[in-house]
Amino acid sequence: MESTKNINNSLSSREAEIISLLSKGLSNKEIAKTLYLSVHTVITHTRNIYKKLNVNSRAEAAYEHLIRQTK
Repeated sequence: MESTKNINNSLSSREAEIISLLSKGLSNKEIAKTLYLSVHTVITHTRNIYKKLNVNSRAEAAYEHLIRQTK
């Protein structure tokens, strides 16, 4: 996940992990299971990601993630 950390310095390392999985199409439940978190924690991190990236949906967040990966 090291390359994911460099995508956007404003995201925490956990948020970077979550957006990476979110971009792969995983549901909140699947992300929670993968990272050994509660679904509520994933939702909270996802909200924080939306605020930091100034987006309003998973699709927009995934798009921003992919765009920032190529920079």
